Amino acid sequence: MKINHDILHVFDFAACENTFAREEIAADDKTAKNYIVRGC
Repeated sequence: MKINHDILHVFDFAACENTFAREEIAADDKTAKNYIVRGC
């Protein structure tokens, strides 16, 4: 699988709050890449 664009939205159903990303996550950021590839 090749991921070209990453974006993270957070949905907290317990608190009924949503946080929408305003920009993409840097694809070359190793920490972000590991998080996404592992399936969060």
